[in-house]
Amino acid sequence: MRKVEPKLPRIYLQDGSGDLNIYSGSWWMANQTLAASLEYAGYDFTFERGTDGLNANHSSRVFAQSLEWLWSNWRQPITASRGAAKSERHFVTEILDPAADWEELSAGHGFTEGPAVDSEGNVHFADVRQDRIHKIEHATRKVSLFLDQSGGANGMMFGPDGRLYACQNKKRQIIAIRPDQGIDVLAKDVGSNDLAVNFRNEVYFTEPA
Repeated sequence: MRKVEPKLPRIYLQDGSGDLNIYSGSWWMANQTLAASLEYAGYDFTFERGTDGLNANHSSRVFAQSLEWLWSNWRQPITASRGAAKSERHFVTEILDPAADWEELSAGHGFTEGPAVDSEGNVHFADVRQDRIHKIEHATRKVSLFLDQSGGANGMMFGPDGRLYACQNKKRQIIAIRPDQGIDVLAKDVGSNDLAVNFRNEVYFTEPA
């Protein structure tokens, strides 16, 4: 609830303080945590608190009012929230627009990995199985082939010097791809999965094995 953009549903939440407290946790505490997350994310919700345990006593008493609340304003379409006015903003809404849906930009790949964004906002991603690196143009959203025979490029990141650093797993190398697509080999005989590049163009990479 806290980490992704708000969805559409209106939510009526009901629980009692006598609910189960078992090996996996307290259901009462979990529902309070859920309510706090719904509030933080800006959902249209209500939480009816009671004192009963795991039974139908309280839920039966509030069943009619729960339907009335859920169906109030039913003529109006339900819209995703942009963040709760009564709580701090949902940070995801600064990046994603809840009113817009996801768009598919590219399909038909084998296994995509390692998205990396250059200084102009163009997104590069690897297709490990097809041994390629693709580029999504920021301005047009068009997808083009950036590098064929990528050597099993996996984790990738742009450095401050403008080169695209990559884990070249098939060749057991760490490489940096220049804007002219020339390749600089930085390390040999290493297994790798992901990497990070700091402001001095120093590379840190993981070797899971």
